[in-house]
Amino acid sequence: MIYLLSACGDSFRFPFFISSSGKLPGYISTLVSRIFTLESIHHWEKELFMKTKGAYNHVPWPLIIAFCLLMVTILVTGYLFYDDQQKQVRQEKFNDLSAIVDLKVDQIVKWRSERLLDAVYFRENLEFIKSVQRFAENRASSQERQNLLRWLAPLLSNPEYRIIVLIDSKGVELVRVGPPGETVGKFAQESIRRAHHVQKVILSDFHYGEQAHIHLDMPVPLSRKTGAGEVSVGTLLLRIDPFKHLYPLVQSWPTSRRTAETLLVRRDDNDVLFLNELRYRKGTALVLRESISPAGCVAAKAILGKGGNYEGRDYRGMPVLAAVRQVAGTPWCLVAKIDRDELLTPLRRRSRYMVAVILLLVLSVGSLTGLYWRHQRVRFYRELYQEEHKHRMLLDRIEYLTRNANDSILLLDGEFHVIEANEKALEVYGFSREEITKVTLQELRCGTVVPDLAERMRQVKEEGGLVYESTHCRKDGSSFPVEISIRYLEVDGQIYYQSIIRDISDRKKAEVRIERLSHLYQALSQVNCCIVYAKNRNELIISICRTIVENGRFSMAWVGFVDSTTGRVVPFGKYGCDDGYLGDVLISIDDIPEGQGPTGRAIRETHHVMCQDIGSDPIMELWREKARARGYRSSAAFPLLVSGTCVGALTVYAPAPDIFDDEIVSLLDELSSNLSHALESLQRDEALEVSRERLLFAMKSSLMGAWEWNLEEDTLVWDDSPYGWVGVKP
Repeated sequence: MIYLLSACGDSFRFPFFISSSGKLPGYISTLVSRIFTLESIHHWEKELFMKTKGAYNHVPWPLIIAFCLLMVTILVTGYLFYDDQQKQVRQEKFNDLSAIVDLKVDQIVKWRSERLLDAVYFRENLEFIKSVQRFAENRASSQERQNLLRWLAPLLSNPEYRIIVLIDSKGVELVRVGPPGETVGKFAQESIRRAHHVQKVILSDFHYGEQAHIHLDMPVPLSRKTGAGEVSVGTLLLRIDPFKHLYPLVQSWPTSRRTAETLLVRRDDNDVLFLNELRYRKGTALVLRESISPAGCVAAKAILGKGGNYEGRDYRGMPVLAAVRQVAGTPWCLVAKIDRDELLTPLRRRSRYMVAVILLLVLSVGSLTGLYWRHQRVRFYRELYQEEHKHRMLLDRIEYLTRNANDSILLLDGEFHVIEANEKALEVYGFSREEITKVTLQELRCGTVVPDLAERMRQVKEEGGLVYESTHCRKDGSSFPVEISIRYLEVDGQIYYQSIIRDISDRKKAEVRIERLSHLYQALSQVNCCIVYAKNRNELIISICRTIVENGRFSMAWVGFVDSTTGRVVPFGKYGCDDGYLGDVLISIDDIPEGQGPTGRAIRETHHVMCQDIGSDPIMELWREKARARGYRSSAAFPLLVSGTCVGALTVYAPAPDIFDDEIVSLLDELSSNLSHALESLQRDEALEVSRERLLFAMKSSLMGAWEWNLEEDTLVWDDSPYGWVGVKP
């Protein structure tokens, strides 16, 4: 949290707080809001009293206008909400109707396709056509008749087919299945002629038969291909009863609705003809007609339009919402409708509650306005000292929070003099309250800080505020890194700067530590390269010490080996700021004062030893002054083991205390372990070289020679000795 200190005028000052996001915390925001409210109302009351003088007994016009505007806002909001709800409900219902009518159209199209597939099956079935032809030629054959009935058995099991009639090419009935007494009729005969003319199955429209029964005829022309072309064999007439399946399919509704209805209509000259039975009128199929001319009828809109959503009146004259779709492959239009009253009744019921709520709000606002005015008038006549007392209490509370903040807070005037500071600032800088008000922000900054203060303040004034890092000095002269959030304020014509200063020493230490760790990881990689490419022990040790100092940001690193005769640690290689330190100090591996330092103990105890603060750690008493004179503030030593024996140590010095944490020590442990393995490898190589030289010397001294016989090439290779014996050159 960032704390913000401000000031207002000469008569009083008050601080307030903001977070880093620029928002006031909740509890501070409440206090500050109350201060501004008290100040603004106090100022408003005094102005109003001066303007109206004795008119305080009447409600002021601004309050009346505000009340009226609030009432209008409530009423308009209520109306707009109701209108939006009505549109939303209407659109939702149109969506429902569209979904239902699409479903119904798909069902009708599927039903029509299934009936046509029934007919096409028999038209394209050559065996059935042959059976019809055989029966037409021999009508007395009961066997052929039974064969035909077996063919027609699937159709007979479907109750939709009212009658099934098989007619020969001369128009004579061969087989009839269905209610007795029902004739084919002229309409069906005309359909049969058209079917044979176009040579395909025809599904007729709804019509009345001679027995006053509504049905659809589906003649199936039967023919065979011969050398002379298509030869008509007969006709299979399928008469469909829409009351069995189609009408119930059209009239069914997926949900429970009081006025919802589905209509199947088509155009008949200038009229709309209703094809199915209606919900509110019986016996209307192919009877009820409406003229197309009334523009408000949804059935007329369905015939004249191309489908869509409509709002109008139905055949009863009732206002409805309707969705219309054309049934593919037919002249039919499907209309799904619902009464608007049924749709809007729940909304009207809710609107009553809304009106009640609005009235309650109006009464509440009126009552609150009256109470507010009464309260304002009573408060206006209170004693001035009571207001000032409440105001001062709030200021004291915020003053307490500011003074006990965890960051330093300074209030500066236009010349950057400190005019106010909290307790944390006094603690951090080491000044008393009287002393700190005599210094400027420039005096708190270290002299090496760039850019200068004037440039910083110019940026603050241009941008209204600035957050940046700097270095400040305490009263005792010590410096520390800070993060400063400074704001430009202008109150009553006076310029102020409020500054929130946070000590970021810990953060900077963490950044340095992270950087040192990163470089140490690089050093570990480079040490491995040094081990690979080093030609001798001296080169290896110096290159490793250089890598540790340069990458780890240490002051010095050195490697010393134990002198087995004296028990002292003799420096072998070093890198960094030495200034004769290693020549001035005496380090032993024995348990004596000279052996109590990190290096002696690390060799003696064969594990790393650290001194986090040379200035205070008693183990460094013998070397403290010399180490501090060279800038060493902490050190650590790591044993070097060769063939299981500690032969020396790697010692590292750092320019600051408390540097050697667990991660850094772990990395240096790994580094010293790699160095130990490298030394052991070099020792083996040196021993091998000595052994080789001894063997070569022995062979030369004993007048012995050596030769190699390459069996594959059958060649001999001699050393120099045999040539010397015989006195010839190789």
